[in-house]
Amino acid sequence: MKKGCFSLVVSWPKKDSPYILKCPLLKGPLARQKWFAHVQREKIFLGKYAPKRSGVILPKIMDYSEYAQIQTKISGVPLTEDVYQSLPRTDRLKIAKQLASFFLKLHQKTKMQANIKRKNISVRSCQHFFDQDEKTLCLKCQTALKRYCPKTSLCICITDLKAEHILFNQKTKRVGLVDFGAAQVAFPEDEFKLLNPIRSHMSLDMLKQIILTYNKQGGCEAIPVEFIKYNLILGAMKEIYETYKGRVISDQEKKRVKKILFDFVAKVEKGFSPL
Repeated sequence: MKKGCFSLVVSWPKKDSPYILKCPLLKGPLARQKWFAHVQREKIFLGKYAPKRSGVILPKIMDYSEYAQIQTKISGVPLTEDVYQSLPRTDRLKIAKQLASFFLKLHQKTKMQANIKRKNISVRSCQHFFDQDEKTLCLKCQTALKRYCPKTSLCICITDLKAEHILFNQKTKRVGLVDFGAAQVAFPEDEFKLLNPIRSHMSLDMLKQIILTYNKQGGCEAIPVEFIKYNLILGAMKEIYETYKGRVISDQEKKRVKKILFDFVAKVEKGFSPL
């Protein structure tokens, strides 16, 4: 049994079953509606957009409703930083190669479809602005970030890369991916943004290796490895505009994070890289 901020996951119908049952944790009609939209988006992604024969193991959704979802189980442990660093270098390179190949095929496959498929997987915004000044600050930060990003084309991205969604089977040395409910139309570099580097529990070294391998394999457009340094800034932006599990962000926290963002924007406006 595993609890996330959105779902309760259990083996179904028994512990050693090849299937898992996912149920929404929050109650009420609005929560069920949000859950249903999440699983529908996941179903669409796996059915229409997920690349086949990419080397990465993907689940198969057997059935779903407003109240539950049944899908095939993927064996493995979450690829946290501790697990990743404990692996030999050859295994770490294999992991990066598998994930880079998956993302490359996904981005190339959906590059020309992004604009016409918005009805199914749309651009989603979950930012909740507190006031107009903070909205302006967010837009300034996004503009500043884009100056140091390549001019990439829209495609469909998972945009929810975190350790608990990457499962590594130590016997087969293969990687599996789960949870595609956040899939949306975005830019390739958005795939490698960790909106909350601390809570994602993901190794930045692994992310760097994935980007290097992605570019080496001929990514849609080359993504600068230095881009991962923006994760802290993007994480700070998320701390302002979103609450975590319903926790209200204090004024002191907002003040601290806003200072980080203002310093970042000031550096960019002076005309030099904040890296």
